[in-house]
Amino acid sequence: MKKIAAFLICIVLLFSLCSCDTTSRVINSLPDYESRELFYEQDSFRDYTDYARYRYKSVSEKDLLETDYFRKITADDTERILAHIENFEMWVEVVDWKENYDFDKSIVSTDDFFYLYTKAGQRFNQYSNYEEFDVYKLFYFDIDMQILYYFSKC
Repeated sequence: MKKIAAFLICIVLLFSLCSCDTTSRVINSLPDYESRELFYEQDSFRDYTDYARYRYKSVSEKDLLETDYFRKITADDTERILAHIENFEMWVEVVDWKENYDFDKSIVSTDDFFYLYTKAGQRFNQYSNYEEFDVYKLFYFDIDMQILYYFSKC
């Protein structure tokens, strides 16, 4: 009986790590989006989005900085952001849904904003080890195009 209870607790924890709760809070911290495109692995038991594009009409730098999430990208941040995007792209290759993925890494710039949530709930400053790539959610806001890109690996 204890083994079953431990197993159920593990399952609940796994689903809570991959839940949309963090995603919803980040999206809700911004003004309303005009449109969104959500992509996820087909034929899966999962109920969360893996990649998304949210298009906005007018989100200012002030709007982004007033959230508890986004911060302006520094030159030091770009390497870490690109590492997560490249990790995500390896997963895109594995599940073979390249037709849904169109992010261009060359747009990553210090003019934009991001929020990174990792498995342990760590924010960006704690770049530690491979576990950072186990479970993460990366939000990348392109201020010029007014698009929020969302990458999730659970």
